[in-house]
Amino acid sequence: MRILASIVLGVMLVIGSDAIPQTAGTQIPEREVEAKLRIVADLSQYKMPFMSRPKAFVVPAEWIKNQFCGDFRPCPVIGLFMNNRPNEVFISDEVSADRRDEVLVHELVHWFQLRAGWSQDTCEYTTAEEAEAHTVGYLYVLVYKKRPTRGFWIPNLRCSDSN
Repeated sequence: MRILASIVLGVMLVIGSDAIPQTAGTQIPEREVEAKLRIVADLSQYKMPFMSRPKAFVVPAEWIKNQFCGDFRPCPVIGLFMNNRPNEVFISDEVSADRRDEVLVHELVHWFQLRAGWSQDTCEYTTAEEAEAHTVGYLYVLVYKKRPTRGFWIPNLRCSDSN
């Protein structure tokens, strides 16, 4: 089973896992998720879906880190979207309440990307997906939170030549 995971701090990887519980953590209110979906649609080219909406959960940080990094530590993962659980978004309980919405926006971009067919599992697609999610997140902070950011950063993922 493949997991597409992302982090607001900077890297996106694809890893395998067999130990994903059916439910985990505390569900974020649907109205909050709906509001952030509308913001992502406003700040991007994506259109709001008519029917399906993801559920979002605040989960133990260790659960996310185990899904993404396995035994590798330190693991900077704070948000997670998985292709094999396409209607769920997970946010670490280590994320402060004032930043949780920023992580949610970032992860919801990945939810929209999957629905738009961005599921190639190549380094180039992963880099483009992260660049878009970070851009939308940056715009969210500037436009909706009306707060200056610490700078605009897109992860520099290196893709090796296949030739």
